[in-house]
Amino acid sequence: MSESKKVWTYIRKASLPENTSIDEQKALFRTWCEDQGYEVVGETAVIGSRKTVKTDIENILNQTPSANGAELLLTPSFSQLFNNAECMAEILKELDEHGIGIIAADNKDNPSLQSFLQMIKDIADTIPQTKDEHKDEGINGEDNIPQLKM
Repeated sequence: MSESKKVWTYIRKASLPENTSIDEQKALFRTWCEDQGYEVVGETAVIGSRKTVKTDIENILNQTPSANGAELLLTPSFSQLFNNAECMAEILKELDEHGIGIIAADNKDNPSLQSFLQMIKDIADTIPQTKDEHKDEGINGEDNIPQLKM
């Protein structure tokens, strides 16, 4: 029998249906994880908007050891983590720097999605840390960066 993968679960709900608690949500997800063969080594559950996601992830990674030794961050859906591409790239890069993968329960076996996430991680590695790092002085000191037309 193979050793189970250690996971940290992350649940974020904008609101909860009446007569439902966040503890019930955590217990249901924990049971699902264990049924899939994952060992849950930590849990984060948040009620509210995605505004705190980056801070939530940083708090998980600041555990000793990082994420309590988790190999994966497991969430019911990627929509609970990412509200825009920049946020997605930052979170994926941060997780990757700590050697932690990410899986969404609703897409855990989707190889094209996993390839997409790898591509985003690769792109995140090229994103400058400050806006001045990418400045290419053109004519008259203007940024010489092409503007995309939508």
